[in-house]
Amino acid sequence: MLNRRLLPILLCTISFSSCIDFFSKKPYAYQEPVRWAWKPVYSADDSYTRVTYQNGAAPVKRAGKIYVKGNYIFQTETGEGIHIIDNSNPAQSRRIGFLKVGGSEEIAIKGNYLYTNNYYDLVTIDISQPGEAKVVSRSPNAFYAASGAGNHTWELPPDTGWYQCPTYYIDSVVSGWVKDSVYAYCLNANQ
Repeated sequence: MLNRRLLPILLCTISFSSCIDFFSKKPYAYQEPVRWAWKPVYSADDSYTRVTYQNGAAPVKRAGKIYVKGNYIFQTETGEGIHIIDNSNPAQSRRIGFLKVGGSEEIAIKGNYLYTNNYYDLVTIDISQPGEAKVVSRSPNAFYAASGAGNHTWELPPDTGWYQCPTYYIDSVVSGWVKDSVYAYCLNANQ
């Protein structure tokens, strides 16, 4: 038989042992719901550094800055490349080619060289023969230190709405976007 003095001690021990598990649990952390949103695609290899020339017109989706050189107009397709427009007859100017330069936002021309950004790199392109344009030099990460996260067109999704906030790496870039279900997200309302 159990001693009457030990019974209260035993009951208190059992009661407190059930509380130990209660107090050791971590507090509830709010988890954002899964949402259908844009998710960044990263390029960690050097495929994003390729600059290619394409004959013929490319569609204009996000027209950017313009630079006139001789009988040619060079117009950025923001985030994608540069349209080459033959302006020898201004009444009938026509797009004759497209330089595919990922992340391109800015252009400058001096002599026969076009300077633009290829994501964070500065590239120099020989345009003495626009149909045979080729990269002659590259300065890797020339714009990385000066750039703020999320300030570039390629770092934003293609339209407004929810998107997963990109993580910024020095050895890769956001090279595209896909729709997916994500936990952490931001709202892109000002595109």
